[in-house]
Amino acid sequence: MDAARLLLAAIERSHEPYTLDEVIEEIAQGRSVAFWGEQSVMVCTLHRHHDVVTGHVWLAGGDLDELRDTLRPQAEQWAKSEGAQYATIEGRRGWVRALRGEGFEEASRTLRKAL
Repeated sequence: MDAARLLLAAIERSHEPYTLDEVIEEIAQGRSVAFWGEQSVMVCTLHRHHDVVTGHVWLAGGDLDELRDTLRPQAEQWAKSEGAQYATIEGRRGWVRALRGEGFEEASRTLRKAL
């Protein structure tokens, strides 16, 4: 699967109003970093709040096993190398099950309604 198709699939599943051009621009400008697998992509950014730095996955799509077992550890290592003390993942409820036993705990849920 090519890069654009992986990103488009991730955008569609996220139900967020991102466009492919916006995601590419985030990566090109260095505001986010993409981690690529054979069948997956994970897009991360750093959030800074006072002295706390968090590596945040805000877009991911593709093969769940590859995302969980290969790309997530790469993203966590990158975030740690950038000074992050925490890792967060924005995503669907399936991540709670997929990351059980990996040190993550559900901190909140985001509810959304179209107006």
